[in-house]
Amino acid sequence: MKHTILLLLCALSLACASTDEPSNTSQAQTNPHAVVDLGKQITSEHPSRYFALAAKLFQEGEEQQAAKWLYVGLMRYQTFINSGAHESEFEQLTSLWDSIGAPINEHLGGNIDEAMATINEAILWHENNPDHFLGIGRSGLQNSRESNEYRDLIAYIDSERDNIQAKRAENGLENR
Repeated sequence: MKHTILLLLCALSLACASTDEPSNTSQAQTNPHAVVDLGKQITSEHPSRYFALAAKLFQEGEEQQAAKWLYVGLMRYQTFINSGAHESEFEQLTSLWDSIGAPINEHLGGNIDEAMATINEAILWHENNPDHFLGIGRSGLQNSRESNEYRDLIAYIDSERDNIQAKRAENGLENR
């Protein structure tokens, strides 16, 4: 049930305006090698670290990379919660979504094709990189519940693309 609620929040935030917009005016270029290295190291970290990486990239103007790491973080966090994490972890995930995820997702929703491709890229990364934090190898993440839920989200976004774009226009948000 919690996962359904979170996925609905993801889909809805593609179309709705947030009240708080983080500053992403800095156009500093992120070192792509540093992001790749961090991506290899992050597999041992608490899932909240993916959100921190996403926030950093978004602030630096790397919106697509930020969105990829946001969705990887969502899948990793959901895997953690499904493994029996304490109830407070869901509350923390909700807080991270509100403060970091929603603004990134709002930007991502401006281009539906880009959004679907980015979420798919996150699924592939999630499935092809072990989760050392939980001690799960790559094979345990292939076609996982979380990956399949996000594949369903992509299908939903695709089927609702006209409605999402209309709602964004109604809310004064850019469609790219």
